[in-house]
Amino acid sequence: MKAAVYVGSQKFEIKEVQTPKPGPKQILVKIRYSAVCGTDVHGFLYDVVENGKILGHEYSGTICEIGFEVQKWKIGDRVVGGGGTPPSGIVTGAAITEARFNYRTSGFHNSKSGAYAEYVLMEEWQPIGIPEEVSYEAAALCEPCSVAVHAVRLSNLKIGDRVGVIGAGPI
Repeated sequence: MKAAVYVGSQKFEIKEVQTPKPGPKQILVKIRYSAVCGTDVHGFLYDVVENGKILGHEYSGTICEIGFEVQKWKIGDRVVGGGGTPPSGIVTGAAITEARFNYRTSGFHNSKSGAYAEYVLMEEWQPIGIPEEVSYEAAALCEPCSVAVHAVRLSNLKIGDRVGVIGAGPI
């Protein structure tokens, strides 16, 4: 498969890499759309992404292959990546365990390849299904949208409250 591989010094190269094969409880997703996350931008700008890494975790696609123990999904299901609930005992990244995750100082903690490629391998529990009325393009923005919704919910804002929005970030 073709993938945008980070080669260091703020450079990506399109390379031919091996298409992953799903293990017993994994699925292979054919990528339709992949958004560019601020985390990926920061990793690129600070050159803290390990060489050979394939970034991208805001994406949508179609399941094209499943492991023999997968029960939740079938080939052809439309999914977004990385929003599922992990099984008990699985820690999914530094952002969960550190009080203030900083990409520049903490680095990149996801060891799996990302969606700046034709396919991405996922654990059965990771994806979330895309409702039929939602386009692949809109679904690729599910993760950044969920970050904004989560922040509002944590704030205890109510309809009618006044707020000030400061900054130019995408979320």
